[in-house]
Amino acid sequence: HGSDVTEERRSFAEVASLLERTLREVSTTMEKAFGHLDVGALDPTSFFYYLEREDETKNPSWKRRVHRYHGSVDTKMVEDLNDALNLADLSYESTEEKIRSGLSDTGMGWELVYCKIDSRPAEPGHYLALRKGQSRWS
Repeated sequence: HGSDVTEERRSFAEVASLLERTLREVSTTMEKAFGHLDVGALDPTSFFYYLEREDETKNPSWKRRVHRYHGSVDTKMVEDLNDALNLADLSYESTEEKIRSGLSDTGMGWELVYCKIDSRPAEPGHYLALRKGQSRWS
């Protein structure tokens, strides 16, 4: 009819065979992924109602209320997280001296125990630091 779409017709037996093969493949995949779980106690109807209930309560309005009235964050916690972030940034320094300097700049009494500046694929450069007085070499 002038259309580029080709019609493919299959017999009922071919469709049934294709469906059976696909179901076997899905079953094999599900067994590999979830075979270790005991799903005998799972009632699909209960699961559906659980999802409906969660969707009903955790809608966008609920999420806005949760975030609007969420308790405040302790300022000390934010400062500690920022200090930890600065310590994480030190692992990208190019020399041991820069790492030592960065640790002393924190004013938190860090002591460099181990440092590896060289990095290779799957072996990133890193360092290990302890608070002073925690290592046997202090």
